[in-house]
Amino acid sequence: MDQLNVIHIVMLFSIVFQFAAAILALRLIRLSGVVAAWSLVAGGLLIMGVRRAVAFLHIISGSSQGDMTVELLGLLISLLMLVGIYRIKPLFVQLIQSRENLLANQLQLQEINQTLAGRVECEVKANLEKDRMMMLQAREAVMGEMIGNVAHQWKQPLNNLALNIQEMQYSHRIQALTDEEMERGTARSMELIGFMSHTIDDFRNFFSPRKPIRIFSLADEVERALSFVAHSYLHRGITVTSHVEENSRLTGPPNELTQVLMNILQNASDAFQGKNIEKPKVEVLVTREQERAVVRIRDNAGGIAPDMLERIFDAYVSSKPNGSGIGLHMSRGIIERSFRGVISAMNVEGGAEFKITI
Repeated sequence: MDQLNVIHIVMLFSIVFQFAAAILALRLIRLSGVVAAWSLVAGGLLIMGVRRAVAFLHIISGSSQGDMTVELLGLLISLLMLVGIYRIKPLFVQLIQSRENLLANQLQLQEINQTLAGRVECEVKANLEKDRMMMLQAREAVMGEMIGNVAHQWKQPLNNLALNIQEMQYSHRIQALTDEEMERGTARSMELIGFMSHTIDDFRNFFSPRKPIRIFSLADEVERALSFVAHSYLHRGITVTSHVEENSRLTGPPNELTQVLMNILQNASDAFQGKNIEKPKVEVLVTREQERAVVRIRDNAGGIAPDMLERIFDAYVSSKPNGSGIGLHMSRGIIERSFRGVISAMNVEGGAEFKITI
């Protein structure tokens, strides 16, 4: 085979490759959607293919002679262009597939968002209804707890008031009721009734930032609380003593502190029930420790059970069979909220001791 025949074969393959590349470029117009760019590429390839075909006819007719190097270079360029366009096609297929997947995901996401918006609206309405019900339940619980606290605080004054009335009735029956005793008994009864009236105001103002605050004597409130439980202690045969080493002037709601002291004194009195204590007694000591006032109330009723000691101030925890379990819990709340203080309980020799630091 001579050189001319080789040039003819090379040119023929070059023409075939250029037209094939042009056809692939035309197909990419539909596939990619990019009309202008691939139209120019396909048009250029067609023009080059036609030009090569005209040159091929001239060589066959003998009107011109081809150059082997130029024709081989043309064949290489045609082959590279065909392979390049062929390899680009899968990229466009992947791009189109990715675009379709993205569109499908967007539609799915849009549908989910629409569904989610409805679900969120339903959940919001449900949560608002739950919040409303919880607020109603919490309000009812607070009202119930408040009524329980008032009833608990009224129990001891009512007992003392009943004892006072019975004492006056007995004195009147035996014709030993003097005017002086009548006045003293009436004054004591009115004081108890006044304390019960103040108790309502104290609970009403307990969570209010504008509760009545004044400067008062700690020793006076201790003596006041002791006077309220004196008849009950006397009736049960309990000896109570108080010792004030150092009186303090405190700022806060004094009636709330009296309530706390009465709660502890009442619990100390109840601790003797069912126990054969030979000489039941309760001691109250008022001191100061590191610039803070301290009140200690100690009894000899045998102490608090170890399993109860750790949770004695928790709500609804009581060692008494019919105890409400709110007295000491409420007392801790008063000391911590109204006086920024600390109340604690511990077992000591022969009994229990409650310590109030304010």
